[in-house]
Amino acid sequence: MVTPILLCTYIGYRIDQVFHGYWTVILLLLGVLAGLLSGYRLVQSVILQNERDEQEEKEEQRKKSEKDKKEVVMPKVKSRILRKKDE
Repeated sequence: MVTPILLCTYIGYRIDQVFHGYWTVILLLLGVLAGLLSGYRLVQSVILQNERDEQEEKEEQRKKSEKDKKEVVMPKVKSRILRKKDE
């Protein structure tokens, strides 16, 4: 984010030495805008990656819960508690 600012300032300074004008200020502002845009894109990519990670985690939890539901084991012997009284 600092590189575009420094690079544009340097280029503006060199152009000012040759053509005399306000190129340093103009290119400094352009560099600041480029740096802000770069920072914005970086933040957006981090947010998007976090959302993807959360979605993958939810999907893994869902698959795990479905797998746990399928692995219910029934007892081999009938329970004494659930027997009918006349048996």
